[in-house]
Amino acid sequence: MVLRSDGTGGAHAGGDSAAIVRGTALYVAHCQPCHSTLVNARPLAGVPSHGAAGHTWGHPDSTILRIILDGRPPLPSTRLADSAAPTMPAWRGRLSPADAEAILTYIKSSWTDEQHAVREGWYGCRRDGVVTC
Repeated sequence: MVLRSDGTGGAHAGGDSAAIVRGTALYVAHCQPCHSTLVNARPLAGVPSHGAAGHTWGHPDSTILRIILDGRPPLPSTRLADSAAPTMPAWRGRLSPADAEAILTYIKSSWTDEQHAVREGWYGCRRDGVVTC
């Protein structure tokens, strides 16, 4: 069993356990300040939660990795004033592609079996391995 950053066990952990451990440390240091923990998340306003209760699981791996590394502007659907809307910073240069893959492996370890099955049907994503879709 893998421990998540909030101390709970990863019941649905799949993939490389060493990458999950590494991804946990990277997530806590770089992602958690805005996105919160993967369980009982309370992210900043307008910032998505990445755990099973969030919507990140509905995107292909390649999209998530691109957003981690290259960032993205505020989403048009954000109901915050433009000046308050959060922007996802680009982490390329501060995090390597391998770091981003480890973070994604950790995030994916929190998703339910049903979420993994839906992703496999939609995109061909496999639970093991990161850039599978």
